[in-house]
Amino acid sequence: MALTHLSDQLTNAHLRPAVAPHSARELHGVKFSVVLPVTLAAGELIGLAQLPPYCIPVEAHIYVSDVDTNGTPTMVWSAGVLNIATTGLVTGSKLIDASIIGQAAGFQRSNVHNGIFLPATWLAEAACPALHLPKTFAALIDTVAATKAAGNMYGYLYYRASDQKS
Repeated sequence: MALTHLSDQLTNAHLRPAVAPHSARELHGVKFSVVLPVTLAAGELIGLAQLPPYCIPVEAHIYVSDVDTNGTPTMVWSAGVLNIATTGLVTGSKLIDASIIGQAAGFQRSNVHNGIFLPATWLAEAACPALHLPKTFAALIDTVAATKAAGNMYGYLYYRASDQKS
């Protein structure tokens, strides 16, 4: 039997085609690992992964070994998009904020919603690389370890294509 009734989407497919898989919020992930030296200092930035052009982050999973061996550890760190000057994180782009893993080793998932759910806000920041450029996902040491130790940081950055292409 032939089609006898067509939806408005089928009738007007030439005006509004179905979204192609590459922009249908298909998720991709990139694995990263970095050796953390015993010399980590407050304000130090650690490059973790590259976010491709026209892509925005949706989640980060990071494991950090025990890099603060003091009985009263103090290490705190954050992760987000590196600014153009490579001197800090783009305001509003954090996926992880005020994490204390690394004080005794542990696993951290994204704990800040703005970097994930409000990308237009941080992409509009003057210090943010343009949407058509690759971006660096980085960790920032907010507070230095009380007793520093070398260790490792590794994980995954998950991302999707942006809905905007300019």
